[in-house]
Amino acid sequence: MDFQVREGDCDLCLSKHVDVAVLGDSDGPRVWACEECLEEALAAIRPALVPSGGGSRADKPLFEEAKS
Repeated sequence: MDFQVREGDCDLCLSKHVDVAVLGDSDGPRVWACEECLEEALAAIRPALVPSGGGSRADKPLFEEAKS
């Protein structure tokens, strides 16, 4: 999954935000989402993104991870 951050509109709530992150693969469909929508959308798949046993990714919000 490819993460990028830019200023723009959220495709999910359709609001203008200072920061939006892209969700999707570089060669597939992409969705730009604000922090709130991104966290909500990824909540269901977060366990698959976090290594078993936790790790540093478990403690870092995904939007902050995308910005770094």
